[in-house]
Amino acid sequence: MQRLLMAAAIALALVACAFAQQRAYDYKNLTADDIAEIKARRHEFYTAKSQGKQEAIRLAQLQKATYLDGNEADYNVKYYGIDVYLNFSNGSIVGKVDYVIEAMVEGLNAIDLNLATDLTVDSVRFGATAAGYSHAVDLLSITTPAPIARNAQFSMTVYYHGTPRFVGEQGMEFASVYGNTMCWTNCEPFGSRNWWPCKDHPEDKPDSVDIYVDYPSTYKVMSAGAIVSDVSSGTGRKRIHFNHNYPVATYLVAITCANFTTSTQTWNYGPYSMPVYSYTVPNIPQAKQSFETWMIPVLNALSNRFGTYPFATEKAGNAHYGWGGAMEHQTCSFYNPTFYDDWVIAHETGHQWFGDMITCKTFNHVWLNEGFASYSEPIFFEQQYGFNTYKSWLQSQKYLGGGTIYVENILTDDIFDNNLVYDKGSWVVHMLRGVLGDSVFFNVAMPAWYNSPFKYGAATTSDFTNVISTAVGHDMSWFVDQWIYGDGSPNYQIAYRCEPEPGGYRLAYLIRQTQSGGTYFKMPIRTRFVTTGGNVDTTIWNEGPVELYTLHFADSVTNVIFDADEWILRQVTTVPLQMTILTVDLPDGEINSPYAQSLEAVAGTPPYSWTFLGGDLPFGLNFTGGTVGEISGTPTYAATFYFSIMCQDASIPPASDTSSFAITIIPQQGLPGDADGSGGVSISDAVYLINYIFAGGPAPNPMSAGDADCSGAVSISDAVFLINYIFASGPAPSCP
Repeated sequence: MQRLLMAAAIALALVACAFAQQRAYDYKNLTADDIAEIKARRHEFYTAKSQGKQEAIRLAQLQKATYLDGNEADYNVKYYGIDVYLNFSNGSIVGKVDYVIEAMVEGLNAIDLNLATDLTVDSVRFGATAAGYSHAVDLLSITTPAPIARNAQFSMTVYYHGTPRFVGEQGMEFASVYGNTMCWTNCEPFGSRNWWPCKDHPEDKPDSVDIYVDYPSTYKVMSAGAIVSDVSSGTGRKRIHFNHNYPVATYLVAITCANFTTSTQTWNYGPYSMPVYSYTVPNIPQAKQSFETWMIPVLNALSNRFGTYPFATEKAGNAHYGWGGAMEHQTCSFYNPTFYDDWVIAHETGHQWFGDMITCKTFNHVWLNEGFASYSEPIFFEQQYGFNTYKSWLQSQKYLGGGTIYVENILTDDIFDNNLVYDKGSWVVHMLRGVLGDSVFFNVAMPAWYNSPFKYGAATTSDFTNVISTAVGHDMSWFVDQWIYGDGSPNYQIAYRCEPEPGGYRLAYLIRQTQSGGTYFKMPIRTRFVTTGGNVDTTIWNEGPVELYTLHFADSVTNVIFDADEWILRQVTTVPLQMTILTVDLPDGEINSPYAQSLEAVAGTPPYSWTFLGGDLPFGLNFTGGTVGEISGTPTYAATFYFSIMCQDASIPPASDTSSFAITIIPQQGLPGDADGSGGVSISDAVYLINYIFAGGPAPNPMSAGDADCSGAVSISDAVFLINYIFASGPAPSCP
């Protein structure tokens, strides 16, 4: 009882200083100072929440390379029955664990379990038969009484006792928490072995678990699952039984025991009527009030958006424990008593979907836990206060620096990076929503993940990508590759110029990505063009370092509003459009088919002067420079040709722009006279040619298909030739 870890005391003191004074915000009108303060508070919380986990993951990674956790790949645990007696007088426990195990190999003759050597194993039994075992280097190695056949299931019990380990912020601790005697556990990532023998890895989940705790009757206990019974077990003692009939990662199995103030609410949602518990230390009543105020609205908000709370047949809850952060233990999150903000509750409850229901298979993919849980914060605020509050909260999560969300190297990278895993991870989910649109994101993508084969299991980023891609009907790896595995974010520089043209206005719209590092992002950009006749809203797909768009409007464009609601994690600046060659891509040509293409420039002082700088024009084509700027002729050789052209305007000194071009010449093809590409010759081809010649309609493709009279050019004579052929039995189109 006297044992109180100095590290824990310091951590709790630091958290108390940071969070003892809860501040109420006007969420509908957050200021820049509010957002900056919220970001700082969020990062303090995330840091406290993840303290010690990174070191434990790295240690386990190094140990795995040494002894590979024995033969744990050879069997599958189907069930745990955990039974512990808490002795507060000396901080020790007496325990036993029942197992149902399935052999995954033929002739299984050993079972290796993770268990701290601080604890003493008393015996191992297969029914009435005692089994041999050894216990060293935190690995309990058990010899089965006889070899077990592949796929066979069998039962086993381990009896043990001792002082549980609490090291690296993991395990079981008996301590004083804000003046309250408490026993509690905190086990992410691999700390369950510090108080009970198990196969201690997040990707391995039993189908169900029972938890029995024998404790002083003046206290209360909270753990995973539904409360089955809570009865006297002797003088001054009680024994509580929790049953959890869902798969659960070992680190999400937890207990907390103290003289709690308790309350129970009921959450009614669809067919479900579920108890919601609050277990709080009595000297921080504001925490109890916050849990009771916000837990039901949080459950409603997240269920509305992500699917029904995944453990709705059992319970939800919030309870205090002694660690300096908070932890999303399955069906009941544990909190340091100073954490009780609404957004903290939203974050931890969000983990019940993201981290508990579906757990990252390895910590390389921890964004699947923390990024989605962080996104649960703005989702809750959107449901509670509206879209503007959602956007404001995302500003507190905005991170424009470098690094990848995917943890590339467990041993050297910051696994729980506040900026990348939490903040940018949340923005990635926000951007995915923006790319797909609300209807597809909430009604297709999220239900697909919720109901995927990984439900109540473990998954990787690749698993997530495949599920979402299948659900939405197209490959989303381009999005995941750049935002999860890629580095940084786009810095957009936009410029535009609107000029009159026959029948309206032509807008030259230039988008550059100026970020360093060589990663260019493909994204749909929601854009509003403000014109003298009203607003025109559209979505422009952009990728690559430079893209120039030529757009046509009935009215003059006076302003361009780029991604007004920030569906992209980016920076954007607007600059004047300098004199620019407007022509970006040149069409392909065809052997023996006339070719003519004029070059255009914009935003300079006309007339423009064109100069061929170098490279190779297709054989048979010529460049006419000066004020003409045209490539024309009849190509004679099939290949791709590359060259550069400069344009100067008439200002003094002249402004100039240089562009590189490519023209691909293809072999002669196409049916003469089949101007519309239908595969045959009919009156529609004559109409197609008339529309092309007189009304600016699309050109025949290839151009030779419109040359019905084989003159080497397309003109009205070709339409007349076709009409004569179709209606007057004239000669058929047939060029040599």
